[in-house]
Amino acid sequence: MPRGRHRHSPPLHRMLPPSAIAGVSVVCALAPWVFTQPVVLRLLAAAAAVTAIVGAVVMRHWDAQAGKRVADLTRARASDEWRFEERVAELESDLEESRELRMKLEQRLRAKRAELAGLRNEHAALLRRYAAAEAERANVLEERRVLEIEAAVPARALPP
Repeated sequence: MPRGRHRHSPPLHRMLPPSAIAGVSVVCALAPWVFTQPVVLRLLAAAAAVTAIVGAVVMRHWDAQAGKRVADLTRARASDEWRFEERVAELESDLEESRELRMKLEQRLRAKRAELAGLRNEHAALLRRYAAAEAERANVLEERRVLEIEAAVPARALPP
């Protein structure tokens, strides 16, 4: 890619060959109206022939360059399309892999949630058993305290 002052080349180098060929052709076409000598007419005919040959060579050169540019652009487009299709295929495979990974992670998450729910249920059951055991222990301690109080108080004798 051109840089600096040559980035936008002036159109003179593109316009000079066709304008020179056209100018020589116009001069060769109008000169027989001015000159009538056979030598001059022959020279004009030769100049017109040379101009036609040079014009044909220039046009052929332009055609070859245009063909090369078209081939390069076609090749670049095919390469871009191929890269695009390859990228789409890569993205589709990445999408499939991510879906599989997501499904696997969702299954693991469901398993962990189920395990957590089981642990919560087990914890709640243990808390209930602990509360029941503590309540029973409190009842036993209360009964023991009542028995100790009753044992500590002397029994009153029955009146005779």
